[in-house]
Amino acid sequence: MKSLSLILLLFSAFIAGCTDESSERRVCEGSDVPYPLVVNDILEIEYGTSFGMCVGYCITWIEASQDKILYTKAGSQDVTPVSCSGPTPCQGWSAKWENLVSDIDIEAFFNLDEVIGCPDCADGGAEWVEITTFQGKHKVTYEYTAPPDAIKPFRDTLFELKESFKCD
Repeated sequence: MKSLSLILLLFSAFIAGCTDESSERRVCEGSDVPYPLVVNDILEIEYGTSFGMCVGYCITWIEASQDKILYTKAGSQDVTPVSCSGPTPCQGWSAKWENLVSDIDIEAFFNLDEVIGCPDCADGGAEWVEITTFQGKHKVTYEYTAPPDAIKPFRDTLFELKESFKCD
C-alpha cells in the first residue's frame, strides 16, 4: 500500500510540475506569472458598451480570438438577444487579430483598476474591455468614450469592429 501511495505521489508531482500550453512556453506551478506577459499570451478579447437607462438593445459586445469574432446585442426584457459571427481566418481575420493584439501593452492593461471613473453614471454609458491570457483574465470598465491611456491604442479598433456588425 505504501509503494502505491509513493508511486501516486511521484506521478502527481510529475504531472503538476509544468504544463505545456501547446507552444514553446511553459507555465509552471507555484508562479503567478512565470514569464513576462506578451502579446502571444492573449487568447481572447471582449469589448462592449452598455447604457443603463435605455429601451431596446442597450448592451452590445464582441468576443474576439485568433480564429473567430462574435457579436452579441442584448437589452431590456422586451428584446431577444441576437448574435452573429464575423470574418473567419480564411477571410483575413487572422491578420486583423495580429494587428489588434500588437497595439496592446498587456502589462499596462493588467495593472489598470477594474473600474475607472463613473461608468454609466447619469446614463452616460459604459465601455469595458476584458482580456484573457494563459495567466488569467482582467476586465476594465470605464466611462463611455473615455478609455484610460493603456486602452486608447486599441479602443477605436475594437469600437469600429463592434459597430461594423449588422445583426437582425
